[in-house]
Formats: sequence, C-alpha cells, structure tokens
Amino acid sequence: MSQTPNLHLPFLDANQNQKTVTHNAALSILDALVQCAIRNATLTAPPAAPGDGQCWIVASGGTGLWAGHDLNLAAWQDGAWAFYPPGPGTLAYNVATSVPLIWTGAAWVPLGSALGPLQLAALGIGTAPDAGNPLSATLNNILLNALGTGSSGSGDLRVKLNKQAAGNTASFLFQDGFSGRAEIGLTGDDDFHFKVSADGSTFRDGLKITAATGALTPIPYAVAALPAGTLGAMIFVSNARKIGEAAGAGTGTMAVFSGGAWRRLSDDSAVAA
Repeated sequence: MSQTPNLHLPFLDANQNQKTVTHNAALSILDALVQCAIRNATLTAPPAAPGDGQCWIVASGGTGLWAGHDLNLAAWQDGAWAFYPPGPGTLAYNVATSVPLIWTGAAWVPLGSALGPLQLAALGIGTAPDAGNPLSATLNNILLNALGTGSSGSGDLRVKLNKQAAGNTASFLFQDGFSGRAEIGLTGDDDFHFKVSADGSTFRDGLKITAATGALTPIPYAVAALPAGTLGAMIFVSNARKIGEAAGAGTGTMAVFSGGAWRRLSDDSAVAA
C-alpha cells in the first residue's frame, strides 16, 4: 500500500530518493484538509486571484480548471490547483456563511442538520444542571420570538406545560432565595389556581378559576378562621350572615378588610356567623 487509506497521504519508501518530495506532498494534503476553512461553496470556476493555501468547494457544474471536480475541495497550493475528493465525515468551515459543513457521502450539508434533533439528558446555561433540575439556566432575560409567516411560521407563539393526569401539577413557581412564594397553574386538579406562601412550605389559594364553568372563585374562609387582614383585602366568608340572616344561619358573603376588621361589602358591618 503506497498511501494511507483515509487521507491518502503518500508513504515514504525505504529505498526511494528525494524523500522530502513525498513528505512535503503529505504535508500539503494535511494543510488543506486539517482544520479546513473554505472561502465559499458557490463558485463553478476558479477565482481570478486565489491566495496561497486558500480553499474552495467546487460547486456542481465546475468549469475551466475546475471541470470534472464537482464538490471536491479545491486548494491553491504552490501556484497550482490541487483537488481533494471528500470522504464521509470530512468537515469544512464555510467562511462566507460562518457555517461548518460536513460531507455525508453524497452532499455537503450544514453540520447542524446532519446531526439531527439533539436529545440531551441535561443542559445548563450559565450554570450546571443537576438531577432535580436537568434544564437549568442562570441569566437575566429570556426571549422567545414567534416564527413569522415569512419564515414558514404562523406568527403565533404558545408555551405548553403538560402534566400526566388531573391530579398532577403543571405550574409556574416563583421563589425568593430558592424558597417558594407564589404559584400559578394547575395544581392538583384542572382548575387554575393562584397560590401564595409566606414560608415556602404552606401555600394558600388566593383565587381559583374553575375549569368546568370559568367562574372566578375567591377561596372561602369561615368566620372563626378569618386570616389577619390588610387594608382593602377581599375574601369570601362562607358562613357569614347576609343582611337579614339569623345568627348561626349565615350563607356567606364577600368581605373587605377595613377599619381593623372584616366587613360585609353590602353594608360595611363587621362579619359574623
């Protein structure tokens, strides 16, 4: 065998003369193929003034000195054109488009498309992922831009969170110092919940939108379990008396915190069971 099987580098013969010629020829091949950077891949005819060592991919339909070398690497070396047929897996960085190309055995294609869809076990952006957070990012802004109609898109953008079953959770959790303080989403059922927490462990529903009806439902409290209020806060008191209802027979009413007490919206009197 007189040359290597992959890059076709010539071997030195033990008895040959002028070994430097063979050695230099091998170096020229390596110079063209290793860390290959092509000027572009669109020319069918040689450029008028190539620089020494510059390389191109001959586009289909090569003419002149490039005729018969379609899709080969054409390198200007020592004042002449040298052609290198690519083998499967040959890489070339296209300087004109800033895109790495790979020869598949039939065509030059962008390296990204040849790799196909990536399936990663974990990904970290600015931080290291872990088993509990296989997709992790440390950054200040995120932009998700809709693919427009001019780029084969619809112009719409929708983010999807899918849970396995109604009893599971699909939500956004807002944290302070990695301790949860607010959560919105489908938490344990198919109603849409707005929850808050003072300590990251106990969450309270503040509002719920019922999936079956779309009704906006304040979370009810009994009179005996009314929370501490802040001025202007509103809740539904499930057993508070409406005007005219007897003691112990309250059917519930909306209340607002005012003047240091929870008061019926209807007449500003303190709520009572």
